[in-house]
Amino acid sequence: MRFATPAHEQTFTKVGTYLRELFGDKVEQMEDKPQFLLARGSAAASIAVFPRGSDTVVSVRAWVVFGARITLELCQFLLRENSRLQFGAFGLAGDDDIFFRYSLVGSTINREELEAAVLTVLGTADDFDDVIKTRFGGQRAADVVREDAP
Repeated sequence: MRFATPAHEQTFTKVGTYLRELFGDKVEQMEDKPQFLLARGSAAASIAVFPRGSDTVVSVRAWVVFGARITLELCQFLLRENSRLQFGAFGLAGDDDIFFRYSLVGSTINREELEAAVLTVLGTADDFDDVIKTRFGGQRAADVVREDAP
């Protein structure tokens, strides 16, 4: 795996240590990129480390629903929920996919902050996937992963 800067590698190593301390063998490290995967309930999160200037960003992201009907009503729903949430935000990707993401500054990240971010992302995705699927269609991310599994 290649890192853009020494800070990128240091943050990735620190995040990996914290994740293994917090979640043990449930954490999977990607071989080809600075990213970890972790599943809980019907949600799965990716924890990725990106270079940003002389620092890094740790992005905790979970897919919530794939293939939803992107309507004005859905967009208003997501924006209203974003205004209620203290940390993280919903977003749209591709043509019709919804994710939830929470980003942290890599140089100042600590174990407790990372744990809160991961649990917030997993919990929010798990709480909202059924609601969004019922109201706006699509498939929960967990169901898509299961269908694609060998």
